[in-house]
Amino acid sequence: MTGLVQNPHLELPILIVGQGLAGTVVAFKLLQSGYNVQVIDNQHHNASSMVAAGLYNPLVFKWITKSWNARALLKDAKSTYRDLEVYLKNSFIHEEPLVRIIASSPELAQWQRRENQEDFDGLIAPCDDQISLKWDKGFGNRGVIGSGWLDLKRLLTDFRAKLKEEGRLIEAQMDYSLIPTEPDLWYNGQSYSHIICCEGAAAQANPFFTE
Repeated sequence: MTGLVQNPHLELPILIVGQGLAGTVVAFKLLQSGYNVQVIDNQHHNASSMVAAGLYNPLVFKWITKSWNARALLKDAKSTYRDLEVYLKNSFIHEEPLVRIIASSPELAQWQRRENQEDFDGLIAPCDDQISLKWDKGFGNRGVIGSGWLDLKRLLTDFRAKLKEEGRLIEAQMDYSLIPTEPDLWYNGQSYSHIICCEGAAAQANPFFTE
């Protein structure tokens, strides 16, 4: 969950609350655009991004439908993560097809209908996967093209080290009581142009977004 608190003085640094996946990507995009960024994070305590599998794919398996705007969003995501690989000199994104083992004749017919539809072109194909053959139920499988996984823990750890190296990381729990809302936007003695909240489930305790 991402919220935004603004101050008209745009020459001031931007403070990002939380360095999970959302906070990392927002910080990176702003740095790419030349903004001065600081990130406050409590050392990933209770951060779901650190334990998430990082899987991505363009389809919803239950109904075999495309995720909303899947092609455009995945294209942008892959471009962003490739840029992060260059920036951090490491590998994070691994493009591999997900394999669905088909369990019944009706399910097979549904997959066949989808792969013959024009808007699913290039997203579904039979997969010659030796591991999945072990679990074959007699109806074959389908591979979902354009899927893969992101090494989230490595990405977040490397980006955190970069922030720390550049003096952009504040290792602390955010204390919203230290933010006066008028006349200017301050936090703990520092003036900011924006405070961007990327806290995930912790946003439920954020006093600026409780209504």
